Amino acid sequence: MTQFIHLRTHSEYSLVDGLLRVKELVARVKQAGMPAVALTDESNLFALVKFYRAALAEGVQPIIGSDCWVKTEHGYGRLTLIAMNQIGYSHLLDLISMAWREGQEGDYALIDWRWLESRAEGLICLTGATEGEIGRLVAAGQIDKADQVLARYHAVFADRLYLELTRLGLAGEGALTDFAVQRADALQIPLVATNVACFAHADDFEAHETRVCIHDSVTLDDPRRTHRHSPEQWLKPADAMAALFADLPDAIENTVEIDKRC
Repeated sequence: MTQFIHLRTHSEYSLVDGLLRVKELVARVKQAGMPAVALTDESNLFALVKFYRAALAEGVQPIIGSDCWVKTEHGYGRLTLIAMNQIGYSHLLDLISMAWREGQEGDYALIDWRWLESRAEGLICLTGATEGEIGRLVAAGQIDKADQVLARYHAVFADRLYLELTRLGLAGEGALTDFAVQRADALQIPLVATNVACFAHADDFEAHETRVCIHDSVTLDDPRRTHRHSPEQWLKPADAMAALFADLPDAIENTVEIDKRC
């Protein structure tokens, strides 16, 4: 059986999206034969205690993390921070709290890069795929700046940095994959595959989009609304993810390696 761990999932506790109920998430992961799962609700750890207890009750390893927004000189970008140990967990608490207290801009809680530099110990960093600072720079054709940002992240996180790739049918994924594969070979920065799962089944997408529209205060048929998600963002089984990344098996295998490090 193919081994794959979902390292980015959003539950009903996520502030902007997510339909997965915590117990449903854990139950489906166990049913699929996955030994662990990460819950990474956006900029919060509201579901942490419920998730941790539910996972232990089912014999599934809970991985603690959050999808965050980081403010830098190039604007801002998403990244995922995963706690490896108690130090990383404490740093993640600090960063999320500081983001809401001191970095809030509208609906976003932004982490200042300087805070991240001083609290990176114990944290694994996934680069945010197309929504990350690197992904956005690559999509804009600013490859030199993307290399500079990657070097800065690498200096801070060292072997705890992973170049994140998704294949959700979103704009910019192809260019980012080309960039990431080249840098992974040249700089020995590992790749990792995620599916940013926000709902349990493929046919839950419309209900998920309704949830997003409620948050954004728009209607489903509003021509002006931003489409940020894909019907592919369901909790796919390991075999489906392995087939999706058949050309990059290391990206699948590294999900298990990250699990082992936590």
